[in-house]
Amino acid sequence: MEIEPLEVFARDSNYAVIKPPGRHYPGCVIQGDSLAILCRMAKNIAEFARTIEINDEDVLENIQGP
Repeated sequence: MEIEPLEVFARDSNYAVIKPPGRHYPGCVIQGDSLAILCRMAKNIAEFARTIEINDEDVLENIQGP
């Protein structure tokens, strides 16, 4: 693990906007519990799409992700 100074642009309750050294653009840090909620929601959407038998290949590809 490395410890480096970060530029902190926002430090709201469930996420922070930071810029690590050497990066041109800032990024978001999401709390683990908030990330777990987002993952659960994505899984629910994917399951729903399977139950209604979506046949649009683009939609299915976007739901499944990379």
